[in-house]
Amino acid sequence: MYPLSLVMLLLSVVAYFLVNRPIKKYAKGVGNKEIHLNQDIAAQVSEDHSAMKNIRILNIGLLLRDKLSHSLN
Repeated sequence: MYPLSLVMLLLSVVAYFLVNRPIKKYAKGVGNKEIHLNQDIAAQVSEDHSAMKNIRILNIGLLLRDKLSHSLN
């Protein structure tokens, strides 16, 4: 029973070292991709929020200009 335990231990150590490196590379690639996508999404949301503020400001400006021209007429 004792030699079987040693063989199983050695096989598990070898399997760990064979699998560990590719999994780390894959996880690093997926993590970097996720970070990049999250930054793109955050930038797009920020840009859209800024655009919505500008649209509101422009609409208020148009409304004030229309009221002013109406009151002058």
